[in-house]
Amino acid sequence: WFFSTDVDPPWHIHSLPVTILFEQGWLGLIAWTLALVVATVSATVRTWHRSPVAASVLAALLAMVVSGMTNTLIDAPRFLTMLLVLLWMASLSDDRASGSPPCTNP
Repeated sequence: WFFSTDVDPPWHIHSLPVTILFEQGWLGLIAWTLALVVATVSATVRTWHRSPVAASVLAALLAMVVSGMTNTLIDAPRFLTMLLVLLWMASLSDDRASGSPPCTNP
C-alpha cells in the first residue's frame, strides 16, 4: 500500500450515465434522465423569462452534465449533493425561486 499512486484504478467507470446504469439499473437511469430533463426545461423557461438566478443555475447544471460525460461525479458525496441541489434549484417555480412571500388573501 502506497500513500500515493499514479495509476487510476482500472475498475473505475469514467462516465456518469454508465455509472448510473451500472449502479442503479435501467430504472435509475430513467429516473435520473427524467429529473435532468425536467430541471433543465424548468430552468430554461425561467431563464427565457429573464431570471438571473435561473440562468446561473442552468449554466452550472449544464456544466455538471457535460463534465459528467467524461468523468463520474457522483462517487464523491460532495459532488452528488451539489448535483442534487442544482436539480432542486433548477426545478423550482418562479414564486419560490424569486424569494417573494406567497400571496395571502385577507
